[in-house]
Amino acid sequence: MFDARLHLTDPALLRSLMRWGPGGRSLDVRGLATRVGVSKSKVGALLSGERPTVTQEIAERICSVLDVRRDALFFEQCPRPRARTA
Repeated sequence: MFDARLHLTDPALLRSLMRWGPGGRSLDVRGLATRVGVSKSKVGALLSGERPTVTQEIAERICSVLDVRRDALFFEQCPRPRARTA
C-alpha cells in the first residue's frame, strides 16, 4: 500500500504564506524546510511546481508551521477512472 499524496493548491500561495509567516516573521526555503523536517530541495520543488505533491504527513507539518488549515493549501486529487477493456 502507498501513502496518498496531496497536491499543492498554488505555489504562489505557499510563497505568500512563507512571506507572512507565523508571528509576522517571514520564512525562507531553508527556514521552512528546517522547521518541517524536509530538504531544501523538497520545498524548492514545491515552490517551482516541479514536484507539486507531498505526503499527508508533510502537508500537515507545513500547514502547522504556517498556521493554516490543510485544505487551504493542499487538496486530494480525485482518482482517475480506469479504461474499460473489452
